[in-house]
Amino acid sequence: MPTRNVRFIVICEDREHEGFVRGALERAGFNSHNIDVRLPPGGSGEQWVRLETTKWVPLIRARSKRVAVALISVIDADAMTVGERRNQIDDELESAGCPPRTDDEPIAFLIPKRNIEAWIRFLLDGEADEERDYKRQVASGEPRKAGSQFPDACRSSSKLLASLRVGCAEFKRAVASE
Repeated sequence: MPTRNVRFIVICEDREHEGFVRGALERAGFNSHNIDVRLPPGGSGEQWVRLETTKWVPLIRARSKRVAVALISVIDADAMTVGERRNQIDDELESAGCPPRTDDEPIAFLIPKRNIEAWIRFLLDGEADEERDYKRQVASGEPRKAGSQFPDACRSSSKLLASLRVGCAEFKRAVASE
């Protein structure tokens, strides 16, 4: 598969998110050197992702007119629904003076319900539910391995977790930016 030249800014809560997205982007044919991951310096990763996203959205909008660049923000829904977490991000963007995303913008929000570990367990084991907390059930290397299976799972007709199905559509927004 040819390497595609798109610069990705990935804002995520933790290393599990990073591994998952790196695996997914590399499997989709993107060069790992073009993936710029932003991790929180400490404190609440969830809050940091929301605030960092409001900083990057205007920059991505300005840059994407000149170069192939995309933003992927990864944030767990936790006890919220995916829609509630998405509304929270949209509200933060609106408060920061950012207009809502348009359908053609390379700005994606991956929001696993309960957490990314549910997606990892589902992709690796074929079953998981979105209410159970799988935080302590993921070994080193599994996030990247599951991420590498993500693009294929999105293309398949197999039954996916609801938040994973939404994540597939969001991922497509970002990788279609080239």
